[in-house]
Amino acid sequence: MIRYLRRIAVETKQDFNQRIDRLQKTYHAALDDLTNKERSRLAQYGIQVLTPIFSRLETVAAQSKERLEKFRTFDQRIDALRDTVEAESGA
Repeated sequence: MIRYLRRIAVETKQDFNQRIDRLQKTYHAALDDLTNKERSRLAQYGIQVLTPIFSRLETVAAQSKERLEKFRTFDQRIDALRDTVEAESGA
């Protein structure tokens, strides 16, 4: 009877451990699958949403650079005109 109980206890323990191992494998597989899906979703998001945004930002940056150069040109002209007016009014 004691042998029988020991055998049942060992078998139960082995069965429990096997179930835990299967559960861990299933959990890790599901987690890997979820991670891969999320990585794919984020890559798709980057392509569909972020790429056009960054493209537009590059365009805006180029336009702002051109406007800044024009502004600097006008600022230099203003300084030159101011110097001319001051020179003529002081003479």
